[in-house]
Amino acid sequence: MSKTKINLVVAILLFETIVGSATGVQRTVLSSYSSSLTRYLGLAFLPLAFFGIFKGVMGLTGGFVSDRLGRKIAMVLGSLAYLIGVIVILKLERFEALLLGNLLIGAGEGLVFTAAMASISDVLGAEEAARSFGFMEGFAYGGYGIGAVIAGSIWAQSSAIHAFRYSLIAALVSFFFAVFLIKETKPLIKEEKRYEAELNIQKNIKRIFSYPSLSATYIVAHLSKLADALVWALLPLYLINIGYRLTDIGAVEGAFIFSWAFTMPFIGGISDRIGRKPLATVGLALSGLTLVLFLYVQNPGLAVLVAILAGLGYGMYYPVLPAMTADLAPLDIKATALGLYRGFRDSGYFTGAILLGLLTEYLSVSATFYLTAAVMFMGSMAALTVIRETRPSWPFFELVVNHMTKIRECLEIQRDVLKSIFNNDLKGAERANSRIKDLEREADVLKREVMGKIWSSTLPIGDRMDFERLVETIDRMAGALLESNERLMRLRGKIEEDLQKELLEMHSLLMETADRFIENLKAIRTSPTYALILSDNVEKSETKVDVVRRRIMELIRSQIEEERMDILTAIDLRDAVDLLEMIADDLEDASDIIRIVCYKHM
Repeated sequence: MSKTKINLVVAILLFETIVGSATGVQRTVLSSYSSSLTRYLGLAFLPLAFFGIFKGVMGLTGGFVSDRLGRKIAMVLGSLAYLIGVIVILKLERFEALLLGNLLIGAGEGLVFTAAMASISDVLGAEEAARSFGFMEGFAYGGYGIGAVIAGSIWAQSSAIHAFRYSLIAALVSFFFAVFLIKETKPLIKEEKRYEAELNIQKNIKRIFSYPSLSATYIVAHLSKLADALVWALLPLYLINIGYRLTDIGAVEGAFIFSWAFTMPFIGGISDRIGRKPLATVGLALSGLTLVLFLYVQNPGLAVLVAILAGLGYGMYYPVLPAMTADLAPLDIKATALGLYRGFRDSGYFTGAILLGLLTEYLSVSATFYLTAAVMFMGSMAALTVIRETRPSWPFFELVVNHMTKIRECLEIQRDVLKSIFNNDLKGAERANSRIKDLEREADVLKREVMGKIWSSTLPIGDRMDFERLVETIDRMAGALLESNERLMRLRGKIEEDLQKELLEMHSLLMETADRFIENLKAIRTSPTYALILSDNVEKSETKVDVVRRRIMELIRSQIEEERMDILTAIDLRDAVDLLEMIADDLEDASDIIRIVCYKHM
């Protein structure tokens, strides 16, 4: 990665950390400060509800703003709204002001974080989507942890409202950071090869909503925020009631958030390698378990350990769920798709705050913890049974790519065979053909290794059969190429110039089709949506090969009629061309198998 891109990433991550630290203050003091302004415990959760609903709505809006006006403008507008919200809370010190201030803070943070997520993805690209989101969320929640610890210290020495003074300083710094140091990154998406292949925006949006797996991801993300709302709003009140000091509460909140923040980049990187689904499933279940454990620890030290475990659980699913959106979303509306995800997810703060208010009003605090844990277990089951793996991990995948690369090398040498034949150089053609035979033998070794790994793996039988058919289809190409060469070498000195040009054109189109297929093959690991689009491109290239074949057949027919070519030569040439065209058909067939694999993971 270039120095310019590194600087862009560092600036965005620092900006997020500063904004996150301003919000982290609320994770320690909000519920206590809010309850001091109203007589009803249920109403004390309303500021969090206002924060959540407007963060969710503006998260979606932030996607549209980022796609149309740019990432930087969205971050500037968001940080300005955030600053105004903090000023309202500090100046008025009333419950209504807290509601209005948190409305603006939620809207501002939603706008900022959606634009920042898109910006990070612009810089790092699709290959490491979960790692990039892990860094982005990790620094944001690292900021939350810093703010939570600072707020606990200020609260212990002064009062809850004074902790918001730190939020004001952080909000001011973040606004100037956005104006003067953040750079626009949207133009960078044009550097990704898949940018040019995208469909129009309307079709892309329809495609996003057509994926049951993606819809389920949005719902699970929304439910997961119920647990975060509990840790944010109810856990501090619960810990106060069982005798924890204010500094202990800050330590528990800080441990939870720091654990969450520090694990996300690493978990994100692991997810890019082994897949999304296992980590999301385990993380959601672990989060539910730790909510129950909080009810059974009375010692602050043990509570910190449970908080660290809870942070690990959150860190396992938090960067993975948005990465699923990035896996499926077309680049033209990437920010919109991520904004939609954040909108669904962050509005869970609203749902969670309302439910917490109702549950604590009519049930016990313990029952509220148990019910929220049950919701997290439901989310884990949904991840296990409904959500499909959007970043599949096949232990033999690189071998399949290497196998196809060998076949491509055979095709590349075919040009040397053709030129030697056209120059009546039989020895040169035989030498080139011998190199193809050597590569075919190497490809056969790879094929046997791939087949062994396919059928010794624990993958579903359907996946194994798909890849077996894929490898068999790829392997046929080398044999067809050698058969074509045998026929062509019998025709040295007999192929006229117009046919030579068409054969070279056919070879160029075969290389184009092979290159597009390799790109298609590699894409199924990073983006099933993009791989589908590339399957269409392989089909288009194969159609071009068919057009050239028809031209060659017409030339053969006309040369026979004009007695410029004898029947035996025509038969050999026709068979040689048909074998080359068969290679293009095999590439299209292999691409159709990839299409099937893509549908299984969308």
